[in-house]
Amino acid sequence: MTKAELIEHIHGSKEFRGTISKKMLGALLDAVFAEIERAIRKEGKFAYPNFGTFVRRRRAGRIGRNPKTQEKVKIPPRLIVGFKAHQGFRDRLNPRTAR
Repeated sequence: MTKAELIEHIHGSKEFRGTISKKMLGALLDAVFAEIERAIRKEGKFAYPNFGTFVRRRRAGRIGRNPKTQEKVKIPPRLIVGFKAHQGFRDRLNPRTAR
């Protein structure tokens, strides 16, 4: 789903229909994601109840290989963002069938 599709979907939902413009909704989403990014950079994680937790982690440096020349290349350590889905979210993705 793209940002435009997300805005369209939310704007068309019964909760928001006619209450906020698409432009304002886009600005709101930008602000929300900027704040999530800020929290991950500053605090190392962002948790949203019943959805999941984004966690900043350090990926170790390693030796890679240039696929074109096969030359070994040192890849430095870097920060990455991992995501762990909340149990409720995982259950909604994989509903249990009645037995």
